Amino acid sequence: MNVPPERLKAEISFVADLDADSVAMVDVLMALEDAFGVRLVDEYDQQIKTVGDAVDFVSRQLSA
Repeated sequence: MNVPPERLKAEISFVADLDADSVAMVDVLMALEDAFGVRLVDEYDQQIKTVGDAVDFVSRQLSA
């Protein structure tokens, strides 16, 4: 996915707004894992639907 940073707002849905399919979502989550050293892939279906969900989840993992 090639999305300009200014388009990434908390309420943006990865699937509905950015047209991410399951492969793209795995790529996004793996990039977050690499960048922040957290485990996200297993949480995709349950918790991470929007950009804000991803930010909140990473923040919680880094605070733990």
